[in-house]
Amino acid sequence: LKVLGRFDEAVVCCQRHLDIAQEQGDKVGEARALYNIGNVYHAKGKQLSWTAAQDPGHLPPDVREPLR
Repeated sequence: LKVLGRFDEAVVCCQRHLDIAQEQGDKVGEARALYNIGNVYHAKGKQLSWTAAQDPGHLPPDVREPLR
């Protein structure tokens, strides 16, 4: 989903993975889910920054939020 640019759907799937891992007490699965969530938000922020006209060193709020 991330590769397709469907970031919000990807986050939902990653969150479900995180919930399941936490319910099972699976620390490795939990870490992987958290990594994947961060990876999706990073990709979303990067894609938004490519399409936004910006001054060097300034990111619009819609780009800053996913990266935060």
